[in-house]
Amino acid sequence: MAHKLAVILLLVLFYSACSTSRNEGELAHYVGDIYFDPAQDDRKFMLCDDQEEVFQYFNFGRGMQIKGEKKALDRLIKTRFKKTKTTDNGYVRVRFVVNCKGETGRFRLLVSDLQFKEASLSKELTSQLMEITKGIKGWQIIYHEGKNRDYYQYLTFKIVNGDIKEILP
Repeated sequence: MAHKLAVILLLVLFYSACSTSRNEGELAHYVGDIYFDPAQDDRKFMLCDDQEEVFQYFNFGRGMQIKGEKKALDRLIKTRFKKTKTTDNGYVRVRFVVNCKGETGRFRLLVSDLQFKEASLSKELTSQLMEITKGIKGWQIIYHEGKNRDYYQYLTFKIVNGDIKEILP
């Protein structure tokens, strides 16, 4: 358990060093905000909050918000994942937004080696993990302060020899 907590803390620190901006020179409202990018995002995916107030996954203190909880999510991913021929090692983090209708969009990928330094892993591996994540259904709708809210979610895959060894959080 302590190992998982240490990994999560290191990933949060690693990710907090990255900032996404809406326009060059303009800082994001919060570190890690994901703004609409027409080059990679589905125009049909809409946030429910006009101010783009997207809550962080930890703001609610409810843990993973998906039908069947974490065990069901792990089973689903492991049945869809096909081990690659690569010997890649590292972490692949897919961060995205769940809107107030339980729909997902604005997927972003962050890859590091096992020492949390920026790295690149095979396109075959990272593309497969991105597509699996995009295909996950059942994200819960969050109700907070009188209305349904948009929120960030992420999945981090620990990869050893091209295979998933652990899925975080």
